[in-house]
Parts: sequence; structure tokens; C-alpha cells
Amino acid sequence: MQTEMAVDRLKWMALATVGLGYFAVQLAMTSVPPMLPTLASLFDSDVSLVTWTMTAYFLTITSSLLMAGRLGDLIGYPQVFAWGMVLYSLATLACGLALNIGQLIVLRGVQGIGGALVFGNSLPIVTNAFPAYQRGRAVGALVMVSSLGAMLGTVLGTLAVQYATWRWTFYLVLPLGAVAAYLAYSLGRLNRFIAADVDDLTRQRRGFDVVGGALFFIMLAALSLGLSHLHAGEQSFSAGWFYHLPFGALACYCLIAFLAAERRAPNPLVPLPHFRNVLFTGAVIGNWLLHMTMLGIFVLTPFFLERGLHLSPAHVAILLTSQQFYNVLTSYLGGWLHDRTHAAWIRPLGMGLICLGFFTIGLTAPGLTFATYMLISIPIGIGMGTFMSVNNTVIMSAVPGSLRGFASGMLETTRQGGHMFALPLVSGIMAGVTGTTLTADTEPALYIQGFQASCVVVGCIAIIATACAFVPERRREAKDRRARVMGLAIQPDSRRTT
Repeated sequence: MQTEMAVDRLKWMALATVGLGYFAVQLAMTSVPPMLPTLASLFDSDVSLVTWTMTAYFLTITSSLLMAGRLGDLIGYPQVFAWGMVLYSLATLACGLALNIGQLIVLRGVQGIGGALVFGNSLPIVTNAFPAYQRGRAVGALVMVSSLGAMLGTVLGTLAVQYATWRWTFYLVLPLGAVAAYLAYSLGRLNRFIAADVDDLTRQRRGFDVVGGALFFIMLAALSLGLSHLHAGEQSFSAGWFYHLPFGALACYCLIAFLAAERRAPNPLVPLPHFRNVLFTGAVIGNWLLHMTMLGIFVLTPFFLERGLHLSPAHVAILLTSQQFYNVLTSYLGGWLHDRTHAAWIRPLGMGLICLGFFTIGLTAPGLTFATYMLISIPIGIGMGTFMSVNNTVIMSAVPGSLRGFASGMLETTRQGGHMFALPLVSGIMAGVTGTTLTADTEPALYIQGFQASCVVVGCIAIIATACAFVPERRREAKDRRARVMGLAIQPDSRRTT
């Protein structure tokens, strides 16, 4: 009985600790997009260079997530989570002290490494701490807290720019990070309980795939650089072929070498046979496409409202905050509904609402007002919260407990990878449609035109994500649901209690 009570207390402590860490990281991350126009003006930089404060972050966090998850498998999720919070907090403080755009870009890259250690080990802590019949609600609560941090980060970034200084958006994260790191260190004893179905011998024998990690990092770095126009002359792929072609070739070579190395590695960074699980693979692809579409529009919205419609930063904060608000409201509800029904229509419905919102914005962009944009954002926010909580639960439940570090790494890698690819995607669409580099002196009509084209493209991408969401759940999950309906007791995941 005492052991059961200890497990019950620790699982809620684990959720609170991870939730605080998620909140702090999201707070610092989403406060940056609203300040991009201000940073461009203060540092006398164009849009392409300023967006590298986002690209550098997503490059390092995406490249490091799989390794961070595997590191948690090897030495313990709470410990690696705590290290990540310390590094993220210190890097965030340094970002606030940056003197130029170059320093800020580099420090954001360091911040991304800390974020990888946090995100790569958060979901394994929560997933292993909660039994299967509560897992959807636990993950939904985590998504809700994350969305709340994103919502308040948007407000914080906008208010700091308008009434104080952008630096305060970074300073305020430091105390939150310190508290989350302390709580995570105190969770060390949780390892005795959250190892639910992890084979101890497998954990002890598992090595760290350094070769695979290095190839994966180089591949993503080359791909990210190849998608950016860091070359002289016109910012187009045809004009900069001498720059883009070598990076593209390097990325392809590293991808082939990575796959070959993973097939031969005794303990691979990415166990390739698990991608035969169509539920897992479909959910991972859907996660990548969701975050690619969401962040692309999220980054462009401040430019569209401020430079296209001549609205204030306060309008940007209200709009983006309202979207996150609906996300917060529906995240836990989606997880609860998944736990109760395991219905196959929840994920397609959520992604379909997002797709509908994007197409509506894209088709009506020239005539949009602030009020109509607010109205269209409602289904996007609802769909995002519903889809994320259920899809994250599906990903973490589709693999054995011994591979939840890998599953979390794939979930967060596709999430941050979607963010990373979103920036060059929407920047390229804007530049290709308008035929010019967008600056503070660019005509408002060109901002509207580029934003409209970007919404239509990401809407098409969202259609693919909707199709991925139609993959049904496994028979075991359906059996659990039927047992609950019949009133049978569902035994939680087995736990070590000695």
C-alpha cells in the first residue's frame, strides 16, 4: 500500500516537474517571433537574417533530440532533463545579454541543445509514470501546459517590445528554469518506478550511437543551410546553385550513410524496423507536417499584421494569444476523449479543422480584417489542441517501454524539424511570390501577397497530415476500451516496486 501511494505521489510530481520545464521552454521560444520585426529594425537586418534566430535554435534542437532521448534511456530521464533545464536557463540569460544579431543567433543555437535535453526526456518521464488508461489525459495536460507557455510567451514578447525591451523576455525564464532543474534532480528516485517495462539488461548493454548521431547532425545542418540563401546576389535557388547544390549533395550523402550505419549498428540511434508499425510512422509524419504548417504561419503573422495591415504589436499579441487559448482549452479534452473512446476520428477531425483554417485565410487574405482573422483562428486553435494531445499519446504508446526514449526523440525531432523547415519554406515562398527581399520599406501589398501564397501551400501540406491521421489504432487499444466499457478492471503498466 505504501509503495502504491509513493508511486501515485511521484507520478503527479513527475507531471508537475515536466510541465514546469515545458512551460519555461515554450515561454522563451514563442516570445521570439513577435519581436522579429523589432530585432530587424534594431540590428538593421533583413527578414532572412533575423529569422536565423529561429533557424539556429531549431537546427540544434532538432539535430540533438534523438541523442538526448537515447542518453535518457542510458542514464535516466530525470537526470538528463535536469541538465537540459540548467543549460537552457543559462543560455536564455545569455541571449538577453547579446550585443548584436550574430551573438544572438549563436546563443540561440546553444539554447536549442538545452531544449533538446528537456524535450527528449519529458514524455518518457510522463508516459512511464502513468498507467495506460490515464496516459492520454497526462499527455493532454502536458500539451495544455505547453500551449499555455506558448500563449503567455507570445504576450510577453509583444508587451516587452512595446513597453520595455525585448531582453526581458529572456531574463524572466531564468527563475522558472532553476526551479524545474531542482525538482528534476529530486525525481532521481522516480527511476525505481518509471522503468515499468524496461528490461534492465537491455538498459545496461545499450550503447550510445555516436556515429549515427554525428551523421544525423551533419545531415540536418547541411539541409538547413542548403534551404537558406546565405549566398551573394539574388536570393533564389537558380541564382545560388553553386551554394545550394553542394549542401544538398552533402545532406543526401549523410542520409544514405546514416541509414546504412543504423542498419549495422548493434544499438542504433533509430531502430529502423519499428517504422514498419504504420500507426507509429503515420503519427510521426503527421506530427512533422503539423508543426511545419503551424510555425510557418505563426512566424509570418506578425509581418502580415504589422507591415501588411499596419496594425500594432498589441494586435499581434491578441491574435496569436487567442489561437493558443483555444489550444489550451481543448488539449486536455482531447486526451480525455482518447482515454475514454480511442475513437479513430479524433485525429483526422483535429487536423481537418487546421487545414480548413489555413485555406480560408489563404483565400481571403487580401480582404482580411483583424476581426475576421480572429474568427478564422478559432478552428485552427481547437484542431491543434485536439490533434496534438491524441497524436502524442499514440506515438508514445505505439512502442515498447524500452524504446520510449527513441519514441520521444522521434516525436520531438519531427516537431522541431517541422519548425526548422517551416522557416526556409515560408521565407522562400514569400521571396518567390514577391520577387524581392522583404524589408521595412517593402510595399504592404507584397507582404499580403506572400502571406496569402504561404497559407495556401501549408494548407496543401495539412491535407497530407490529415490523411496520415486516418491510420487506425492497434487492436490491443480497442480491446482495452471495450474492457472499460464493460466495467472490467484495467491493470496499469507493471512497475518495479522492490
